[in-house]
Amino acid sequence: DYCDDVIAELVRLDNACWLRLADGTVALIEELAAAGHPLALLSNAPAEIAAAVTALPLASRFKHLLFSCFLAAAKPEPRCYALALARLGASAEEVIFIDDRTDNIEAAAGLGISSVHFTDPVHARSAVFALLAAAG
Repeated sequence: DYCDDVIAELVRLDNACWLRLADGTVALIEELAAAGHPLALLSNAPAEIAAAVTALPLASRFKHLLFSCFLAAAKPEPRCYALALARLGASAEEVIFIDDRTDNIEAAAGLGISSVHFTDPVHARSAVFALLAAAG
């Protein structure tokens, strides 16, 4: 059916856009995982993209893969962060949140979560390791 074909192609294109990472992002994820830092992903991705992300080899680096479509709450809603913290079994003070959207960063910071605005992997690495060093 034509409509099914069009929908399938739109989902494929959407997945391709969402799954494209900035150069150096994979290296940063690998470095943090290799250093023993437990990683979690919190994404507003819809179910189709959540399935594609979960199937990526890189997904194995994350202890938790949390998607708003399954949490029934989306960033920047405070409830989304509260649900994520509960799933992680962590307090806000124990988490560093990295995101490319200012509204998500501000919401997390408002809940006491250390936050890093992702503009590029080099900046993110520097900011994350500074926060880790400060935490001791």
